[in-house]
Amino acid sequence: MFDSDNTFGGSLINKFNIGDLVSWTELQHYTDQEKCKKLGVISEIKNVIRSERPVAIAKILDLERAKEKEIMLISLTLVSKAKENSV
Repeated sequence: MFDSDNTFGGSLINKFNIGDLVSWTELQHYTDQEKCKKLGVISEIKNVIRSERPVAIAKILDLERAKEKEIMLISLTLVSKAKENSV
């Protein structure tokens, strides 16, 4: 699926799975240097071309805003692994 040797963030592809709970940091406002930690669930992991280079991206459902966003895998921290066959 991915050529992890050539993909930016490719070494992290096996660390994450669909359904995992992850966190990342965002600046609250561009004039403010205060950081805010966000939580979300991975809905898709894919390889995209950004600036003529392959980059590993995760589609995340932001739990605070209930909107999907794309975030590079290198920006994510694993909070909890998804469990198979659990309801």
